[in-house]
Amino acid sequence: MNESLRLRQVLLEHYVEVVFVHTEREQLVASLAIRLAERAALVRRMPAGATLTRGPEARLGERLAATGYLFTTEASSSNGNTPRGAFEPVAADVGVSMESIAQVQPLTLAAIGANDGDQLIACVYDPTARRRIAALLRAVALLAPRHPGLRLAIVGPGAEDDDLRMHAGGDNAAFGYLDLMALRVPVLAERDALSSRYVADGICGVLLAQPDPGTVAARIAVLLAHGERRSAMGNAGRARVTRDFSEQDMVDGFERATEIARDRSRWRT
Repeated sequence: MNESLRLRQVLLEHYVEVVFVHTEREQLVASLAIRLAERAALVRRMPAGATLTRGPEARLGERLAATGYLFTTEASSSNGNTPRGAFEPVAADVGVSMESIAQVQPLTLAAIGANDGDQLIACVYDPTARRRIAALLRAVALLAPRHPGLRLAIVGPGAEDDDLRMHAGGDNAAFGYLDLMALRVPVLAERDALSSRYVADGICGVLLAQPDPGTVAARIAVLLAHGERRSAMGNAGRARVTRDFSEQDMVDGFERATEIARDRSRWRT
C-alpha cells in the first residue's frame, strides 16, 4: 500500500499515461496506484524467453487497471493465456545499438592482470542459479594444465559476490548473447529455447545439450585451437545482430504497446 501511494503521487504530478512493469508484484502495486489516481493504463512486459503467468496478484491487478502485455516474440505472446479484456498483445524482441557497440574500447590484457598472448574466456553472469558457473569453473580447471595462459573473467551483476551464480536466462542472458555477438565474440551456452533463439549453433557459437565440465572443456579447447573458426563465428554473430536484433525494433515495439495502452477507447469500463 505504501508503494502504491507513493506511485500514485508520481502519476498525478507528472500526468503519466502508461506504466510498464515486469513482475506480478509490480503489476499489483502499479495497478492499485493507477486505480487510486484514476489515471493511466498498465503494460506488463514478459522477460526474454518467459511465458505469461497470472497468479492472484496479476489477476487482482487486471481488475484494478486497464492492462496489456508485452512479449519478446509473437509465439510467446499467445500461449493461450492472454486474459479476457486485456489489450491485444504486442511483441518487442530485445535488441542492441550497433552505434553504441562501435564505441566500446577493449581493455588491454594487462588491465585485468593477464599477459600478452593469454587467452580470455568471458562469462556473463547474474545471481539466479548455481550449477552453470560450477561447471564452467571445473571446465577451466581441466583446461588449465594444457593452457597455462587461459584466463577467466566473470562479468555482470553480482560477479564479485562470494556466492557466484551464472545467469539462468531472461533479459540478462539475451542481452549477454547479443552484446557478445555484436562484439564478434563466439558464444558458448547451454542449449535451451532462449539461447537457440539468439545464437545460431555452429555459426555464431556453440550450444551444449548439457553443461557438464568435460563437455564444456572439450568445446572450449576446440575453439581455443582454431583462431579462424573463432573469427568466422564472431563475424557471423555480428552480422546476425545487425540484421535481426536492432535496438530500434525494440523501441518501436514499446512504442506500439504504449500507443495501444493510452487509447482509452480500448479500456474496459
